[in-house]
Amino acid sequence: MQIIKEMENYIKGGRPLYLALGNFDGIHRGHQRLIVNCVEKARANGGLAAAFVFDPHPSNILKPSQVPKILTNTQRKAILFETLGLDILIIHAFTSEISRWSPREFVQKVLVNSLSIKEVFVGFNYSFGHKGQGTPEMLGEFGKEYGFSVNIISPVKVKGEVVSSTLIRRVLEANDTETAHELLGYWMEG
Repeated sequence: MQIIKEMENYIKGGRPLYLALGNFDGIHRGHQRLIVNCVEKARANGGLAAAFVFDPHPSNILKPSQVPKILTNTQRKAILFETLGLDILIIHAFTSEISRWSPREFVQKVLVNSLSIKEVFVGFNYSFGHKGQGTPEMLGEFGKEYGFSVNIISPVKVKGEVVSSTLIRRVLEANDTETAHELLGYWMEG
Protein backbone atom coordinates (compact mmCIF):
# COMPACT_ATOMS: atom_id res chain seq x y z
CA MET A 1 0.00 0.00 0.00
CA GLN A 2 1.27 3.44 -0.92
CA ILE A 3 1.11 6.15 1.76
CA ILE A 4 0.87 9.71 0.46
CA LYS A 5 1.35 12.64 2.81
CA GLU A 6 -0.70 15.67 1.72
CA MET A 7 -3.26 15.42 -1.06
CA GLU A 8 -1.21 17.68 -3.35
CA ASN A 9 1.28 14.81 -3.68
CA TYR A 10 -1.30 12.45 -5.18
CA ILE A 11 -0.52 12.02 -8.87
CA LYS A 12 -3.63 11.35 -10.93
CA GLY A 13 -3.15 8.35 -13.15
CA GLY A 14 -5.11 6.50 -15.74
CA ARG A 15 -7.01 4.39 -13.21
CA PRO A 16 -10.17 5.73 -11.55
CA LEU A 17 -9.97 6.49 -7.83
CA TYR A 18 -12.47 4.97 -5.39
CA LEU A 19 -12.17 6.84 -2.10
CA ALA A 20 -13.19 6.02 1.47
CA LEU A 21 -13.74 9.11 3.62
CA GLY A 22 -13.78 9.22 7.40
CA ASN A 23 -11.69 9.47 10.50
CA PHE A 24 -11.65 5.67 10.87
CA ASP A 25 -10.60 5.71 14.52
CA GLY A 26 -10.39 2.09 15.55
CA ILE A 27 -11.14 0.77 12.06
CA HIS A 28 -14.04 -1.12 13.65
CA ARG A 29 -16.49 -3.45 11.91
CA GLY A 30 -18.45 -0.53 10.41
CA HIS A 31 -15.27 1.00 9.00
CA GLN A 32 -14.21 -2.41 7.73
CA ARG A 33 -17.47 -2.84 5.79
CA LEU A 34 -16.97 0.59 4.21
CA ILE A 35 -13.35 -0.13 3.23
CA VAL A 36 -14.15 -3.60 1.86
CA ASN A 37 -16.98 -2.15 -0.26
CA CYS A 38 -14.56 0.47 -1.62
CA VAL A 39 -11.88 -2.14 -2.40
CA GLU A 40 -14.35 -4.53 -4.06
CA LYS A 41 -15.81 -1.77 -6.28
CA ALA A 42 -12.33 -0.54 -7.26
CA ARG A 43 -11.18 -4.09 -8.13
CA ALA A 44 -14.33 -4.81 -10.13
CA ASN A 45 -13.80 -1.66 -12.21
CA GLY A 46 -10.02 -1.61 -12.65
CA GLY A 47 -9.61 1.28 -10.24
CA LEU A 48 -7.54 2.12 -7.20
CA ALA A 49 -8.98 1.91 -3.67
CA ALA A 50 -7.89 4.70 -1.34
CA ALA A 51 -8.73 6.25 2.01
CA PHE A 52 -8.38 9.92 2.87
CA VAL A 53 -7.78 10.80 6.51
CA PHE A 54 -6.87 13.92 8.40
CA ASP A 55 -3.97 13.94 10.84
CA PRO A 56 -4.13 15.26 13.46
CA HIS A 57 -7.70 14.34 14.37
CA PRO A 58 -9.84 17.44 13.68
CA SER A 59 -10.74 17.68 17.39
CA ASN A 60 -7.11 18.60 18.12
CA ILE A 61 -7.68 21.84 16.19
CA LEU A 62 -11.39 22.45 16.80
CA LYS A 63 -11.82 21.40 20.44
CA PRO A 64 -8.38 20.78 21.96
CA SER A 65 -9.86 20.40 25.45
CA GLN A 66 -12.29 17.71 24.26
CA VAL A 67 -10.09 15.43 22.14
CA PRO A 68 -11.36 11.85 22.44
CA LYS A 69 -8.97 9.10 23.40
CA ILE A 70 -7.63 7.89 20.05
CA LEU A 71 -8.10 4.14 19.49
CA THR A 72 -5.62 3.76 16.60
CA ASN A 73 -2.71 5.99 15.67
CA THR A 74 -1.95 6.70 12.03
CA GLN A 75 0.69 3.95 11.79
CA ARG A 76 -1.72 1.32 13.13
CA LYS A 77 -4.45 2.57 10.77
CA ALA A 78 -2.06 2.12 7.84
CA ILE A 79 -1.41 -1.50 8.82
CA LEU A 80 -5.12 -2.25 9.20
CA PHE A 81 -5.99 -0.49 5.93
CA GLU A 82 -3.39 -2.53 4.10
CA THR A 83 -4.77 -5.81 5.46
CA LEU A 84 -8.20 -4.75 4.11
CA GLY A 85 -6.73 -4.33 0.62
CA LEU A 86 -6.41 -0.57 0.16
CA ASP A 87 -3.99 0.55 -2.53
CA ILE A 88 -3.41 4.08 -1.23
CA LEU A 89 -3.69 5.94 2.07
CA ILE A 90 -3.73 9.72 1.74
CA ILE A 91 -2.93 11.51 5.00
CA HIS A 92 -3.57 15.25 4.94
CA ALA A 93 -2.84 17.76 7.70
CA PHE A 94 -5.97 19.20 9.29
CA THR A 95 -5.66 22.94 9.81
CA SER A 96 -7.84 25.77 11.08
CA GLU A 97 -8.09 26.97 7.47
CA ILE A 98 -9.53 23.61 6.36
CA SER A 99 -11.97 23.74 9.28
CA ARG A 100 -13.51 26.84 7.70
CA TRP A 101 -14.13 25.25 4.29
CA SER A 102 -17.80 24.92 3.42
CA PRO A 103 -19.01 21.44 2.40
CA ARG A 104 -18.85 22.59 -1.25
CA GLU A 105 -15.27 23.85 -0.84
CA PHE A 106 -14.24 20.50 0.66
CA VAL A 107 -15.79 18.63 -2.27
CA GLN A 108 -14.26 20.96 -4.86
CA LYS A 109 -10.79 21.19 -3.33
CA VAL A 110 -10.33 17.59 -2.17
CA LEU A 111 -12.59 15.25 -4.14
CA VAL A 112 -12.77 17.04 -7.49
CA ASN A 113 -9.65 19.17 -8.00
CA SER A 114 -6.97 17.27 -6.03
CA LEU A 115 -8.12 13.67 -6.31
CA SER A 116 -10.55 13.51 -9.29
CA ILE A 117 -12.50 10.68 -7.66
CA LYS A 118 -14.78 8.26 -9.48
CA GLU A 119 -16.72 7.15 -6.40
CA VAL A 120 -16.71 7.96 -2.70
CA PHE A 121 -17.67 5.74 0.24
CA VAL A 122 -18.88 7.21 3.54
CA GLY A 123 -20.64 6.03 6.65
CA PHE A 124 -24.30 6.84 7.34
CA ASN A 125 -23.25 9.47 9.90
CA TYR A 126 -20.34 11.06 8.01
CA SER A 127 -20.04 14.83 8.27
CA PHE A 128 -17.73 17.25 6.50
CA GLY A 129 -17.12 20.92 5.91
CA HIS A 130 -17.36 23.85 8.31
CA LYS A 131 -18.85 22.74 11.64
CA GLY A 132 -19.67 19.34 10.10
CA GLN A 133 -22.52 20.86 8.08
CA GLY A 134 -22.11 18.40 5.20
CA THR A 135 -24.14 15.18 5.30
CA PRO A 136 -23.97 11.99 3.23
CA GLU A 137 -27.13 13.11 1.41
CA MET A 138 -25.55 16.48 0.61
CA LEU A 139 -22.49 14.63 -0.66
CA GLY A 140 -24.82 12.68 -2.96
CA GLU A 141 -26.13 15.95 -4.41
CA PHE A 142 -22.58 17.20 -4.97
CA GLY A 143 -21.78 13.89 -6.64
CA LYS A 144 -24.58 14.43 -9.17
CA GLU A 145 -23.32 17.94 -9.83
CA TYR A 146 -19.62 17.07 -10.16
CA GLY A 147 -19.92 13.62 -11.73
CA PHE A 148 -18.95 11.12 -9.03
CA SER A 149 -20.95 8.38 -7.34
CA VAL A 150 -21.62 8.28 -3.59
CA ASN A 151 -21.99 5.08 -1.57
CA ILE A 152 -23.47 5.51 1.92
CA ILE A 153 -22.76 2.53 4.15
CA SER A 154 -25.49 1.65 6.60
CA PRO A 155 -24.70 1.09 10.29
CA VAL A 156 -23.24 -2.19 11.47
CA LYS A 157 -24.77 -3.55 14.67
CA VAL A 158 -23.35 -5.93 17.25
CA LYS A 159 -25.69 -7.16 19.98
CA GLY A 160 -28.28 -4.63 18.82
CA GLU A 161 -25.99 -1.61 19.17
CA VAL A 162 -24.56 0.46 16.34
CA VAL A 163 -20.80 -0.04 16.23
CA SER A 164 -18.99 3.27 16.77
CA SER A 165 -15.67 4.51 18.07
CA THR A 166 -17.55 6.20 20.93
CA LEU A 167 -19.14 2.88 21.95
CA ILE A 168 -15.76 1.14 21.78
CA ARG A 169 -14.19 3.82 24.01
CA ARG A 170 -17.03 3.32 26.49
CA VAL A 171 -16.61 -0.47 26.68
CA LEU A 172 -12.83 -0.12 26.98
CA GLU A 173 -13.27 2.34 29.87
CA ALA A 174 -15.37 -0.38 31.53
CA ASN A 175 -12.49 -2.86 30.88
CA ASP A 176 -14.77 -4.98 28.70
CA THR A 177 -12.14 -6.19 26.25
CA GLU A 178 -14.36 -9.04 24.99
CA THR A 179 -17.06 -6.65 23.76
CA ALA A 180 -14.40 -4.31 22.34
CA HIS A 181 -13.02 -7.28 20.39
CA GLU A 182 -16.50 -8.08 19.03
CA LEU A 183 -16.99 -4.45 17.94
CA LEU A 184 -13.53 -4.09 16.41
CA GLY A 185 -13.20 -7.54 14.88
CA TYR A 186 -9.63 -7.79 16.20
CA TRP A 187 -7.79 -7.50 19.52
CA MET A 188 -6.44 -4.10 20.54
CA GLU A 189 -2.67 -3.85 20.94
CA GLY A 190 -1.05 -2.81 24.20
